Amino acid sequence: MAIARTLVNDSDVLLLDEPTANLDDDTRARVEGLLVDVIEDVEMTTVFVTHQRAQARRLGERIVEFEDGRVVDSYRVEDAGPVEGGESAGDRA
Repeated sequence: MAIARTLVNDSDVLLLDEPTANLDDDTRARVEGLLVDVIEDVEMTTVFVTHQRAQARRLGERIVEFEDGRVVDSYRVEDAGPVEGGESAGDRA
């Protein structure tokens, strides 16, 4: 519902704070697909908060990593190498 309100109100930015947390893998994949379609259609800047690096790479163009409330890295997905050590702890949850 919040996404619909944002689109109707013609907002400049869409903030998604862990929108797929606690979903099973199939539902997460469907929601991610819907989000990608909506974001591409409206060409809206989107801030997507996640603890899962793999998800950030699937959905993002630019990743900003925080640690203890501070930016520790910022990069474009296309410039990034493989995720160090595979998935993060959050990816395995």
